[in-house]
Amino acid sequence: RVMAILRRGQSLIPGDGDEIEAGDEVFFLVDTLHLKRAMTAFGFEGEESRKIVVAGGGNVGYGLVKMLQERGRGVQVKMIERNTERAEFLSEHLDNVLIFNGSSLDNDILEEASVADAGTFIAVTNDDESNILSSLLAKQYGCARVITLVNNPAYSPLVGPLGVDAMVSPRSIIVAQIMQHVRRGRIKELHSLRHGFAEVMEAEVSDNARIANSSIAELNLPNEVIVGAIIRDNEVLLPDLEDVVRPGDHVIVLASQKHAQDVEKMFSVQVDLF
Repeated sequence: RVMAILRRGQSLIPGDGDEIEAGDEVFFLVDTLHLKRAMTAFGFEGEESRKIVVAGGGNVGYGLVKMLQERGRGVQVKMIERNTERAEFLSEHLDNVLIFNGSSLDNDILEEASVADAGTFIAVTNDDESNILSSLLAKQYGCARVITLVNNPAYSPLVGPLGVDAMVSPRSIIVAQIMQHVRRGRIKELHSLRHGFAEVMEAEVSDNARIANSSIAELNLPNEVIVGAIIRDNEVLLPDLEDVVRPGDHVIVLASQKHAQDVEKMFSVQVDLF
């Protein structure tokens, strides 16, 4: 289910008559069982990356590589770290990871790390400009996919048009985690979409929530609020207007920024116990 589209920097909550255009950034919901098929529909038919180059061996890069080693199957990871002492630390504490001591902006280092053959290049240094530039260099060398860590929100609108495939913003992640606890009701997960134009929430429906035992149609939601999915008994449902929200359901809702608090009220109980 397509829930939102970013087109030439403008956000769009699509209706039935809207079309997806080449170059659109599409936010959609899909059962994980069908994720590969959905990605193929959007033009991504390759297998998961097995060769990964990580630029930046700080806490983020180190933790990322440890996670890749624990969760990845047959993943080959290489790292680029500018600081010599840190590079030595990484070589001592990471098994089966090739460490390159140098700058990720150095063409010789990128060639030595075989960036052209990598499926994914991930830039996670503490310098936004270096992350963006090294990602663009990796892309020029032929790397299939680049992911960039960007702390300064001023750079966010520039990343997509420059050719970076994905951007990670620690600030947005931290804000979302805080807002998850600030929001009233049973908000289990909350994610802010690119530039904060919309929020995606997962909320549990309690017995006395305002929306319990109501159909989607009876909720009279504005156009900028979409009930994308209902998780019921470990099954993912993409609801129609006639479907009824039941107590115990986990409902995934997308809401534009101005309607986020309206969604919060939907899941609050009739009598607030605070």
